Amino acid sequence: MIKSIKINYKLLAIILVIIFYLIYININNGYKANTISYATPFILIDAGHGSPDGGAIGLTTGVKESDLNLEYAKTLKTYFLSLNYKVELIRTSEYGLLEDKYEDMLKRKEIIEKSNCDIFISIHMNKFSLTSSIGAQTFYKQNDENSKKLANCIRDLLVKNIEDARKLSLEGDYLVLNSASCPACLVECGFLSNEKDELRLQQKEFREKLCYQIFCGTIKYLNSSLY
Repeated sequence: MIKSIKINYKLLAIILVIIFYLIYININNGYKANTISYATPFILIDAGHGSPDGGAIGLTTGVKESDLNLEYAKTLKTYFLSLNYKVELIRTSEYGLLEDKYEDMLKRKEIIEKSNCDIFISIHMNKFSLTSSIGAQTFYKQNDENSKKLANCIRDLLVKNIEDARKLSLEGDYLVLNSASCPACLVECGFLSNEKDELRLQQKEFREKLCYQIFCGTIKYLNSSLY
């Protein structure tokens, strides 16, 4: 009888150990899940220019850079929303934030500085005196290694999947990039001074494909970095 009681105590001890272990595992897993949920990034996207500042003008069709910038920014936003990321556009209509160009830029600077975003992306279309200049290109905030990594992640996918994309990411001394306290990248999606670029930049399929590379490049950066 005494021997039987001892055996039951041993079984009880084993059961208690198992219960405490399961509780520990569940608590630990719950903590990890909460951490992942809390770390959802905030992406801020700036569609460059805006009426009355139309930016570059297409030489063949007369398309305005400001209109294309907004279309690309909205498309890019939808990709990030598909992952339930927090995403905001600085400009949401054809108009700039303010009529005066200088005041408009200062307002964008203020919005970026106050946003507390995790990633900042500025969308533009390029223009150059040589009409042979072609292809998308990335620029990053000066003297900022994380911005460089972000730009390179986007660049890698553009080069791999978008015809004529440029292999070189460059530092850019731009007010919007310098205003960001987070990794910041400016993407010139193509040249409106080049007929081939100008025409395909207006195609929905090309826009969606190019924006998808920007999206995937950003995800690639986030997955490899603590943000």
